[in-house]
Amino acid sequence: MEYRTAREALSPGEVEKAFGLNRDLLAHWRCKGKGPRFIKAGRRKVLYLRRDLEEWLRSNAVETR
Repeated sequence: MEYRTAREALSPGEVEKAFGLNRDLLAHWRCKGKGPRFIKAGRRKVLYLRRDLEEWLRSNAVETR
């Protein structure tokens, strides 16, 4: 898994600001094996790739009539 710039890898706090996904909810999903794909960088550092977040959001879209 490669990424070109640091802007493509977001911390949970940055995800919250950019996508409106609460960081506590992201942590809960990680523990349950749900939610968007993430990278575990060391013991405590968690990162999300922007493209993974966008793909996950698209795949979870619900169309209404």
